[in-house]
Formats: sequence, structure tokens, C-alpha cells
Amino acid sequence: MKKIFLILNFLMCISGYGQVIESFTDNDFNTDPTWYGNLSAFNFESGKLRSIKPEINSKFFICTPSALVKNTEWSFNVDLLFNPSSANYVDVFLTSSDSNLLTTSNGYFVRLGGLKDEICLYKKVNGVNSLIIDGEDGLLNKSSNNIKLKITCDKLCNWSIAYDATGISGVSEAFADSSLANSGWFGFTVVQSTASFVQKHYFDDVLVSPIVKDTIPPQLVYQNFVENKSFTLKFDEPIDSIWVLNLNNVKLFDRWGKSLPIDTVSFTDKQGLMVNVKLKDSIQIQGTYYLSISNVKDRAGNIISKPISQYIIYFVPAEAKFKDIVFTEFLIDPVPSAGLPEKEFIEIYNNSNKTFDLAGFTLSDPSTSSKLPSHLLMPNSYLIICKDSDVPDFTSFGNTLGLKVMPSLNNSDDDIKLLNPKFELIEEVKYKQTWYNNSLKDDGGYSLEIIDPQNICLVKNNWTVSTSSVGGTPGVVNSVYKVVKDSIPPSILDIIVIKDNQIKLVFNEPVDSTVFISSNFLINPSLTIKSLVWQRDSLDQIKIQFESSLTKNTKYRIQILNLKDCPGNKTNVIGSFILADEAQSGDILINELLFNPYPFGADFIEIYNNSNKVIDLKGWKCANLKNDTVANKSVIFSSTFLLKPYEYLALT
Repeated sequence: MKKIFLILNFLMCISGYGQVIESFTDNDFNTDPTWYGNLSAFNFESGKLRSIKPEINSKFFICTPSALVKNTEWSFNVDLLFNPSSANYVDVFLTSSDSNLLTTSNGYFVRLGGLKDEICLYKKVNGVNSLIIDGEDGLLNKSSNNIKLKITCDKLCNWSIAYDATGISGVSEAFADSSLANSGWFGFTVVQSTASFVQKHYFDDVLVSPIVKDTIPPQLVYQNFVENKSFTLKFDEPIDSIWVLNLNNVKLFDRWGKSLPIDTVSFTDKQGLMVNVKLKDSIQIQGTYYLSISNVKDRAGNIISKPISQYIIYFVPAEAKFKDIVFTEFLIDPVPSAGLPEKEFIEIYNNSNKTFDLAGFTLSDPSTSSKLPSHLLMPNSYLIICKDSDVPDFTSFGNTLGLKVMPSLNNSDDDIKLLNPKFELIEEVKYKQTWYNNSLKDDGGYSLEIIDPQNICLVKNNWTVSTSSVGGTPGVVNSVYKVVKDSIPPSILDIIVIKDNQIKLVFNEPVDSTVFISSNFLINPSLTIKSLVWQRDSLDQIKIQFESSLTKNTKYRIQILNLKDCPGNKTNVIGSFILADEAQSGDILINELLFNPYPFGADFIEIYNNSNKVIDLKGWKCANLKNDTVANKSVIFSSTFLLKPYEYLALT
């Protein structure tokens, strides 16, 4: 069983008949608790209950005994890996008079989906459904929905719904209804009609229990400035609505102890978790301020015993540019562990002297993207990024940021990107498992670490397997860290003609893109440059497109001025390229053959360019002709090879 079972196990000793605690990790329908219904339509997968019925236009259910109604809370998680509709939805029966949830006459149920893609509470009396709590329209209008729900019915039969739906949180207004006082069952029903939606329902962490009295005062989760005239407070539970009416409950002081007048204090969410404090005057000086909060009371009447005192920083965050923040470590396959938690993580490093607020940044791979919450990333500091649920496992290693949705790190290869709020690329690494270069460590438990985070031009040669005894160094300087020294300027490795008005230059190492301006390129015969496109994923290539087409068989000379690599080694380089012509019959001749060499000699074929054209032999093949059949084809060159006019070439 999961932790929820251990934490709540004591309730089983004090609760009455009908309590349900289920995490689905025991893979058992028959005990603790016993489930009934269309059991063949469900199975267990990774500690969750999953629907497996393949038929469209079908309805099915699963239920377990539960008699609780008043003074009860129901909580559970539901994953719908599709966008629900009026014909594809889930009903969660909190109470039911009958074990057959499809035909039950009476009960309260929560509908996830429906015509308006919402979360609603209904009652069913004598077979007739009536809406009790109308949810937010469009809340579940997403291609995938991760939903955490908590429904309560207090002693006076006041119903409310608290939810977190794929990162969007909310709570309904309480609604009183005491129509149905009895129950016999709790369970899930699935209605499906679309083939691509079947077998995509997951259920987990079910708890049905009496409401436990809250005796713990609220806590301040975080505070931060929104702009120079207001800041936000977030509490761990809803706050008494009367608290915001007294402006003296919140005080802010500058570094000299002067109190800054408060203009308004107000809630910014329906739940009562988020509070906005507006100042009468704008703050002009960036720096640290002193915050004091008193008399905070939750809605159960619990009040803090002494004021909450914290420092709060006001600053204007810098705008991140390319490579200001870099990836420095990936734990892509944490199992089996060499000492680290068996959880994936990504480590980033502020490679600048600026401070950034990560709010609005996007972390992504080709299949998943996630918005980062507010977090101040200080200059030359590290940050561990992991799933929300994994944060406790990593906080002892260093600063940690949890995400509700975390890109999964593929073991073989992946493309991880970090974008700023303007969706500009800040960092990208296309890692491969081959970067480990260690067959003993590439099968799990060891991270990939960057060697020199300041050397932003190096790519694959700047990554290797961690040498740490525990498998990685989250939150601190990498075990493989060293300054990669380079005193040799870059050179041209190859020039490839892509088409008649475009070439690609390949350098022997990553280069500084700031030199790629048209005036630094001298071409003879003269060509006008239309565009320059630097390959950011490799950093060692640039594509040049010209305004006009190249002339076939003409040798062009290109000189690049002030070309430099990341360490700043600068040089002028020269290269040449030719647009090859098309070969006609008789242009290339087999000029000589050696088919029976002396011992220890070798066969060869000599070919001859019998034309005044430059001919590219890329993709050309040699073959035998037997009985009018071409056989034993062999590619001569898989990349560009230019055979100049009247030039010989021996093949062996």
C-alpha cells in the first residue's frame, strides 16, 4: 500500500462502517476493500486502477461498500488521457442505494466531463438526476486531464468540491442538500463511445472517511512581489474571510525599519488560499524588506499563536537570453540506484551574473511541456527540477523545484528545451545514451553531467557519466567539472552545396554565432547573401542562402572574417565550393581494370571524367553485370565527392 494507507491507517480503528481506503497497489479486488461490478473491465497498472474494456458505446462500473454520508470527506485521483465529452465521461458515485451503479435509483455523484467539460455534483432521486453544484465550464477541455478531488459533506449536509485539475485549483461554493441520508456503496462508472478514448481511465488513492477535525493553524507557503506596488501571500489552507478586512494584520517594513502603508488586502482565488496585498505607494528601491503577518485564522477557527515574520525580496528580474541558464545534469535512468533517489531529475545552472524569476518559463521534451512556477534563480546557482511528489527526496541535496507535470527523460535519447516567457530558446540539449561512454554505468543509477558549464559551445564532448560514488551530484558542482581549455582557432571542415542557391558550412568545433553577419563573408565570384541560419543544436554549422543561383562548374572562394570559437580564439578562414553538373552518358568512363592482381595485391577500377564538368559522385554505385542482371551493387560515396574535369580516380 502507498503512504496514504500508513498515514490514515489509524482512522480504521475509530471510524464506523463504510470507510474506504484504497491505493490499488495490492492488485487485489477481493480484500481491503472488496470490489464488485464489472471487474473484467478493469485491471491494475503501476499502482492504479485502469479501465481495459475495448468496446465503444459501452458503460461499466466498479463499486465497494460504503455507508458514510454526513460528516464525510471523499478524496481520489482520476486520470483521463483524453478530452471528455457528453458521450465520454466518468461518474463517481459518492453514495448509492444500489450496488449496480448503472441502474441505481438514489445517490450523490460527481460527473467528470459531460457536455461542458466540467466537474459537477449531482443527486439522483428515484432515478432522476438533479444538478447541485455547477462546475467551471471548460475546465477539462484538455487532451489529457489529471484530476485530484476532495468532496465534503459536513454535519449540516453542506456539500463542497475542492479540485486540482492539471494544475488548475479551485473550490466550489458550499451547497446544502440533505435529500439522501443513507448509502450502501461508493464507486466509479465509465461511459465511453469513442474508439480512441477507450482504456484511458485511471483511478487512484481513494479515501472515504469521517471528516477529521482541523486543529492545526494555517501556515504561509510563500510570498513574492507581483510588481512594485503589490505582493502575493499563499497559505496552505483556506483563510477566514474576515482576516483580510483588517489592514493591520499585514505590515511591511523597509531596511531602515520604516513601515510602508497598506492600501488593500484581498483574496485572489475562490478557495481563500491566495491573498494580494496592495501598497499605497510604489516601491522604488530593489532589495530586501521585512514582512510581518498576524492573527491569521483558518475557517476551522485555528489561529496562529504569534506573528509570521519573514524577509521578502523586491527586485526586477532580468530577462534571460540564450545560454544564460544551462542544463548541467540529467538522471535519465535512476534504477537501480547507486545511492541517489530512484527518481528522475534535471539540474539547471544560472550561468550569468543576473537573477531570474522562472515564472512562465517552459521546460519541455517532444511529448511534454510544463510551465515553471515562480522561483528566483540567483547568479551562479544550481536548481534541481523534479516531479512534485519527488521533492522530499531531493531537498537534502540542494534547492529543488517540483512540477506537477514533468517531462519524462527517455533512456536512449531526448531533446530537452528551456524557453523563457517570450518562448525564446534559452537552452537545449539533445542527449544520447552513447554520451555515457561507459557500458557499466549506462544501464541505470548514474547521471549525465556537463564538464564545463561555462563552455556553452561544446555539446556532446562536454557531457559524460558522473564519477560520483552515489551516481550524481544534484544541486552542487558536478563530479566531472573542469575548465576545458582551448587555444586553437576554428577551421572549416566541409562546405556542402545543398541546392543551387544554398550551402552549408561545417566547422571543426562549435563557433560563436555573433560573427555571422553578411559583412564578414567575402565570396568570389560575388554572391549576395539572403540569409544566415546557425544550427543551434550542434553549434558547428551554418546554412547560407544566396539571392541568386550558383553557376555550375564554377569554383567559388569564400572567406570568413573574425571567425571565433567560444573561448575567443579568432581567425580568418578560407574555403571553396562548386555546384556540380549533371553527368551524361560518356562523361564518366571506366578507364582501367585490375581483376587478377599479384599475390598480396588488390583489384582496382580506374574511372575518368571525360568532360569539362565537375561531377558529384555522391550516391554513385559500382556493380557486376551477370546474365543481363545487375548485381553486387556497392555505393562508392555516401557523401559529396567532386570529380573534376579530366580527372582520374582509382577505386579499390
